[in-house]
Amino acid sequence: MYQKAEKRLAPYLLTLIILVTISMALNSQSLNIKIYTTKDGLSHNNARTIVRDSTGFIWIGTWDGLSRFDGHEFKNYFHIPRDSASLPYFSVFDLQVDGDNNLWILTDFGQVVKYNRGSDNFTILRSINGVSLEHVISIYIDTAGHLWIINHNEIIKWDERAEESEVIRLKTRAGQPFNLENQFKSISFLKDSTIWITSPIVFEFKKTIKNLYTIEKEYPILRSPQKKKIEFDFKEWFSLFNSASDNKWIFSNTGLYKLDKEK
Repeated sequence: MYQKAEKRLAPYLLTLIILVTISMALNSQSLNIKIYTTKDGLSHNNARTIVRDSTGFIWIGTWDGLSRFDGHEFKNYFHIPRDSASLPYFSVFDLQVDGDNNLWILTDFGQVVKYNRGSDNFTILRSINGVSLEHVISIYIDTAGHLWIINHNEIIKWDERAEESEVIRLKTRAGQPFNLENQFKSISFLKDSTIWITSPIVFEFKKTIKNLYTIEKEYPILRSPQKKKIEFDFKEWFSLFNSASDNKWIFSNTGLYKLDKEK
């Protein structure tokens, strides 16, 4: 069971805030903050995701279009109807850069899109190894630089350079396909035989046979009543962190939580 860690962490968080404040004060003379908006060339003021590639470009996914920033000016990419080489959808949900510096885009319509640097356009990744990639939930880059695609009932690892894939399937204890669409918020690979799916309930999966994982345990997250959300496109997110002492923490825009296995 995950419990909110507000009281226990309060003194440490306060110390951290004080140290950060002092550090900022000491370095305030060299701190320069500039706010970029559509007036400066950004495609839309609702910037939703940002990533930096190894070339040095900063890519910003927005509510309407994709912006590339070179440190001086923006170049924007938009969805153009009847142009199959443009962005296939107007709003960008996530951006990832793999180990070969390929930029991958996940649109709000669930499309996985590759940016083609040579031709300066885009290609939709429609299927891998016979698995259709319609309405993808999430994309993720692992420490080896491979792209992971979270689909409804599958998790697909894709090596763009080698054009090789691996399809992992998740099952419930009853042997039924685990539906990621309604549960998924983030994924964590801990060791070779364990997958953690983080959502309002945290699911621990164990490998049973090759490329098949079954639910081992479930941990509900105990949360305080949330304040009214006013953002029109608010999306709840969770991210799991496994410490060196094997303590598991959940970072979220609804709070900070720690796993208590005894409850």
